Amino acid sequence: MNASHTKFVAVALLFGVTVIASARVRESGVPTPFAFEQTAAPSALVKHVLKGTYFDVRSTGASASCGTANCSAFAPLFMENIVCPKVAGAACTYEITIQSQNRAGSNDGTLGEEGVYQFFVDGAAPNPGPVSASCACYAWSGGSQKFSLPIRGTSYAVTATVTNATANQAHSIAVNIGCNEIQGNASGCFAGSGFANLSIAVYAP
Repeated sequence: MNASHTKFVAVALLFGVTVIASARVRESGVPTPFAFEQTAAPSALVKHVLKGTYFDVRSTGASASCGTANCSAFAPLFMENIVCPKVAGAACTYEITIQSQNRAGSNDGTLGEEGVYQFFVDGAAPNPGPVSASCACYAWSGGSQKFSLPIRGTSYAVTATVTNATANQAHSIAVNIGCNEIQGNASGCFAGSGFANLSIAVYAP
C-alpha cells in the first residue's frame, strides 16, 4: 500500500468515525450544530393574499429640528392614501417599508442624538406595528456621547391592520422622520433624510 492510499484510508476512517459519533450524539438527544428540528407554525397565524404593492420614491428629503433639552421634532417624509379593496367591515393588512439615507445629532455639533421614523395609519400608531408606545417610532440611531454625521442607509417595516368603514376605503399612511434629544443638551437635536424609498404591500385574509 503506497503513502497516498494509506492517507486516503485514514481520512475515510476518520470521516466514518465522525459521522458515527455525530449520529450517536443526535440519538442521545444532545443538540449538534447540524441538528435542526422542524416545528409546526403557530395556529394563530392567518394566511394572507397579496392584493397589490405601491411604491413611492418622490420624497425630496425632510429635516426636523428642535432647540431645547429633551425636545422632539418630526417632519413628514411620505404621506399616502391606499385603498383596502374589500367590502365595508372587512379588513386589510398593510406592510409599510421605508428605506432612506438619514443622519441625526445635536444642533451644536457635540453629541449624537436619537434619530427615528414615526408611523401613523389613519392617524393612529400602526397595530400591531411594532413601534414604540411613546411616539409610534422606530429608532434608527441611538444617542452617542460623540458627535458624528455619517449618512447612513436605514430600513424598517411595520404592519398595520385596518377595517373598512365603507367599501374600497382609502386609508391614510404617514411616515415621518424625527429626532429625540436624550442627552440633556440645551441646543436640541436635528434629523434629516436624503434619498428615500417607500413601499406599501396590501394583503387580505
